[in-house]
Amino acid sequence: MNITLILNVCGLFLTFAGSFLMFLNSPRVDFNTYIYFKDEHSELRRKADKLNKRIKLGMLLIALGSALQLFGLIF
Repeated sequence: MNITLILNVCGLFLTFAGSFLMFLNSPRVDFNTYIYFKDEHSELRRKADKLNKRIKLGMLLIALGSALQLFGLIF
């Protein structure tokens, strides 16, 4: 196999995985719209932070996949 083909395929898979992660976890979660009890507040904050991290991970995977495809075209 050619190194160009390997980089393109890996980049494509990472791009698909990142797109899927962003699709499942969007839009950005913000819970400060309503008034909650103190015990609910910490749970909702933790849940929102977890989903926001997944969105950031999806964007990172898309960027990494695109970079691999670009390097595959260059080399």
